Amino acid sequence: MPQDIIRIAMPQNSQQIARALQTLLRQSRGRLSGKWLLVLFVLATGYLLAEPMLEARLGIDLPGAHSPDEVVAEQPTVDSAPASQDEPTSASRSDAGPNDLPLEDVLEEIGRDTYQSPSGLVFGRGSVDGTRLAHLMTHAEDEPNRPGQHGVFDESDQARLVQLVDRAYDQALHNQNSKRRTEGRREVFTIDLGRRIGYIGGQSGARRNHPPAHHIRLVVDGNRFITAFPVTP
Repeated sequence: MPQDIIRIAMPQNSQQIARALQTLLRQSRGRLSGKWLLVLFVLATGYLLAEPMLEARLGIDLPGAHSPDEVVAEQPTVDSAPASQDEPTSASRSDAGPNDLPLEDVLEEIGRDTYQSPSGLVFGRGSVDGTRLAHLMTHAEDEPNRPGQHGVFDESDQARLVQLVDRAYDQALHNQNSKRRTEGRREVFTIDLGRRIGYIGGQSGARRNHPPAHHIRLVVDGNRFITAFPVTP
């Protein structure tokens, strides 16, 4: 009888707790009187009803009717990152700030997850971040706990950051204030843009009070973008 009461009274998203109570009731059968079983049910029901109010007031997540699926959904893996972070979709445009530049104004889509800049630099798939555009954005914020140094761009808007890299690439193609070296199939350019474009972060940068950077280190494979970040050569 108490098990049937619990099944009827509990909301759908509380079935896990209902099952736990049913298990407790079965284990307690013969050891607890009906009166104590009823008291246990009333206390559990009262807790479930008060849980949302207590969470809101205390600002903590109390154990309750959260299913395992909800917990997992709040902890996305690398593979579950939405493609809209890299693709110029209408959804990303609607979420953009008033001063953000639409990415499609800067890049031409030439394939799946593949875009080309006005200077011919191709941003495609690759890197542990999934796409080269996503990797570029890892240099738009500091990683204070990263060992060594981490070049960080001042620009955080993706389209404007792509414009900055494209200008540096064009400058390198015309051999203007740039140095080049070859590493296997890849070319590594160090380009002086003549102004601050970022700073040096990471643990090393923090120890040096985040020195400003006026140069970009740009790595390409042919005309395919590999990485770019601020440096102080």
